[in-house]
This record gives sequence, C-alpha cells and structure tokens, in this order.
Amino acid sequence: MLHLRWLQKTNVAETTIANEFNPSPQPKQTLGKFFQVVLAVVMAVAMFVMPIQTVNATPMIEFTDSQQALGNSSSYGVSLADVDGDGNTDAFVANRGENKVWLNDGSGQFTDSQQALGNSNSADVSLADVDGDGDTDAFVANGGEPNKVWLNDGSGQFTDSQQALGNSSSYGVSLADVDGDGDTDAFVANLRQPNKVWLNDGSGQFTDSQQALGNSNSYGVSLADVDGDGDTDAFVTNFGEPNKVWSNDGSGQFTDSQQALGNSNSADVSLADVDGDGDTDAFVANNKSEPNKVWLNDGSGQFTDSQQALGHSSSVGVSLADVDGDGDTDAFVANLNEPNKVWLNNFDQYLPTNLTLNNTAPDLKDTFIYQLVSGEGDTDNSAFTIDGNQLKIKDSPDYETESNYSIRVQTTDSEGGTFQKTFSIKVNDLNDPPTNLTLSNTTIDENVPAKSLVGIFSTTDPDDNKLDSVQQ
Repeated sequence: MLHLRWLQKTNVAETTIANEFNPSPQPKQTLGKFFQVVLAVVMAVAMFVMPIQTVNATPMIEFTDSQQALGNSSSYGVSLADVDGDGNTDAFVANRGENKVWLNDGSGQFTDSQQALGNSNSADVSLADVDGDGDTDAFVANGGEPNKVWLNDGSGQFTDSQQALGNSSSYGVSLADVDGDGDTDAFVANLRQPNKVWLNDGSGQFTDSQQALGNSNSYGVSLADVDGDGDTDAFVTNFGEPNKVWSNDGSGQFTDSQQALGNSNSADVSLADVDGDGDTDAFVANNKSEPNKVWLNDGSGQFTDSQQALGHSSSVGVSLADVDGDGDTDAFVANLNEPNKVWLNNFDQYLPTNLTLNNTAPDLKDTFIYQLVSGEGDTDNSAFTIDGNQLKIKDSPDYETESNYSIRVQTTDSEGGTFQKTFSIKVNDLNDPPTNLTLSNTTIDENVPAKSLVGIFSTTDPDDNKLDSVQQ
C-alpha cells in the first residue's frame, strides 16, 4: 500500500493566447498500460484546489492521496462512468487476469463489487451503452485473445455477452457511433496487425466491418470529428512508427488521411481543442524518454507539430480536461516508473498576453510584415499592437468590460503580395475580487438588548455588478 501526499505550486506569471503548455509535476499512481496501478489515486484528480486571489496571484493545485488501496492486480486500463445508476462515477478496471468493477459511494470512496470479469490479458476498456437499454456497458480490449463485451443489468452487475471479437493483440479501444445509425460502435487499435472497426447492430452485437486499417504497432486510439464534416474520425498512436489519422466517410468506412505524424514511440492520445480555435487537436503521450507532442488541427483534419517538446519521460497515458479552472484544456500525463505530470495550458485573462502570428505561404524563405488594417472585423484593432510577428494587447483585459475582441490583420510578403484575415480573441471569465465593503450603520445606542442589529454589510463584486448583502 502506498501512502503519499502531493503538493505542487505552478507559477503562471507569463501566459500566451497561443497553445503553450507549462509543466507542473504531479506524482500519482499511473493509470496507463504496462505497469501495476493502485486505482485509488485516479480520484485524486478530482481533489484539486486552485485559489486565485489577485491579478498576480500564484495558483496552487493540490492533489491529495485519498488513502484508498484498491486491489493488487496488474492493471492496464480504466474507464469511469456511473455503472449502477446511483448518480456517482464508478470504475471499470482492465487487468491482466480478472477485470474488476469498483463502486463509488458518492464521496469518492470505492468498494469492490466482488465481480471477477474474465481472465484475459486485458489492456484497455471503454464504457458506453452498447445495447440501448439505458445503462453503461463495457468493451474490453484483450491482448492475444478475443475482445469481450460485458453487458450491464443496470445495477452494475456485468455478464459476458458471449461474443469473441477477433483474436488480435488489442491494446486500445474507443467507442462512438461511427456509421451514423445511432448506436455505439468500436474502433480497436491492434499491435502488429491491422486495426479493426466493429459495428454494432443496436442490440450490443458487434460485427467485423472487414476493414483492415494499417499494419502498425498501434497502442492507442481516440475518436472525434477532426475534419469538421460531422462524423467520427480516428487518431491512432503507433509505437516506433508515424501516428495516423483515419478519416470517416460518414458510413463507418475509414481511409488513411496520408498524414505521417512524427516517428516516436507513441503510446496514447487524447483529443480536444487546446488552442481555442474551435477544432479538435491532439496531445500524444510518447514512451522511451521521448517528449510528448501537441499536434494542432487546421480545422480540416490536417495536423501540424506545434514544436513543443513536453518532458522526457516514458509516458503511457494522457487525458485532457480543464484542471485549473481557467477555461482552457490542460493535460494529465501518466508516466512509467516516474512521477506523473500535469501540463497547464496558458490561456489567461489577467496577465500580459501575446499571440504569435505564423504565416502559411508557398515560399518558405519569404519574409512577412504584419499590420492591423481597417475593414470588416476591425472593431477592436485599437486595443492591440503588433511587434514583428507578435500581437500584443495594450491594456490588461477584463471580461466584465469586454468578453471578446475582433481584429483584422494583413500579412504582406517581400514582393508586396497581401492577405487579410479577421481574428476573434476570447477573454476567459476568471473571478475578480470584491472592490468594496460597506457597513450600513457604524453607531449603536448603549443599553440596547443583546444581539441587537448594528448594521448590514454589503460587498461590491464586479463579477456580479451589484451589491450583495448578508446579515449575520
């Protein structure tokens, strides 16, 4: 049993509107593949505190060990959802051996449901309602054995659906409706064999779509609409080979987008909009002491390396969410035999803000001049200046005054060719401290009864733009 407590203070004295991640080490039991895990500390992610007191405050994110030691298995994957219908988030853990279901009592305390589900080399699990009965079922990816579907009776009790899906070395699975028929299908990442798509008939019965997608050492997959056409595409991480993006035609048929993204030992990927431009980007966890990478989407499903090299650990898992409450998407990375890391994405309202302007042009040796110009969308040009290729805001922004800026920028190449574009810059709404405190009366007569009213306190809070009064 491990009894640990972790505290990390992260300085955010400089931020950028561009996609920049700053490291914030967070030791925690690893959730990814290839190593033993104590599941209890999964819930430590939910136990953070981030007070921001002033404009120049240093936020503190505190992860605390819940002191739960849940099982002693070789756990490779976990997925969280309410499996017993009580409104709490439970855990299904994929083990080398018997898979386990841990039920949450609502306070973050987990109890073994006493179910021993299968006895395979399970590497990953994804939870969703696959049979349309309103509860959460499980699709488990197994290594060297058929994948399994476990159906939930609604109370958190799972039974084997008796399906034996494939016989590959499956290391990752992601569930979504890929063929547009309203039920949940499965995309399975396989090692040294083609990846597979399993189509659901709506009752939880899966059929091989007969697609053989690639033949790489695939370890992870995440599903999302990356090209903006309304269907679900796949980003697959490969070990020692370029990562791949598979584009869906809307019917569940996938084609290689012909992108070769990196050439690292990639173990996992999580998809979300990390740069605030409305499309889905990728954070890739790389193994063997290679830096983790952020791949930015141009909106059409074409990804570009952001040139960030994040850490040099043996990373095996990643999940994206806003962990510090500032409105952008951060990354929690699980590392093998090393402390796990939290990478904070800087997109802050209060501090000096720069936006790096990069040009896409056929002549890569050309030079460019950027300037604010008049035209449609130039409403807030006066609030900014351009220094070289950096956009800088003149005054510290305030959400209550202006929540969104619109500017129009022109780029000019060395031959005099120009291109103009309008940019919308969103200000994140962070908490402003109160600006005034008053007491309605500051005198009291002698001999008045005990507990007589002296006065009423009122606070002026710019977030509410009103007076709040509380009498005690």
